[in-house]
Amino acid sequence: MLSQHDRRALAGIERRLRESDPRFARRFERPPVRRTRRRRPPWPAVIGGLAVGAALLAAAIAARSSSVAVAAAVVLVIAAAGALRCAASRLRRHL
Repeated sequence: MLSQHDRRALAGIERRLRESDPRFARRFERPPVRRTRRRRPPWPAVIGGLAVGAALLAAAIAARSSSVAVAAAVVLVIAAAGALRCAASRLRRHL
């Protein structure tokens, strides 16, 4: 809690700031801008990504193709990251 003397001193500093640089002072009068939350991927997209990754991995094993195996690994990692984000957001809501 500020004393009466400190409040007067702070009010004087604010007044001098508004007089010397009104544009800068107005920046602090506006409410802060709220950042939007990133949307989490829906579960069907995550499950579809896992299925596509698994199918690509099976095709890579059958064809003995390393490039298809790399593509399958990338798809699986992205789908797993989406699954973790979905699970984490559900956990946060229930805590």
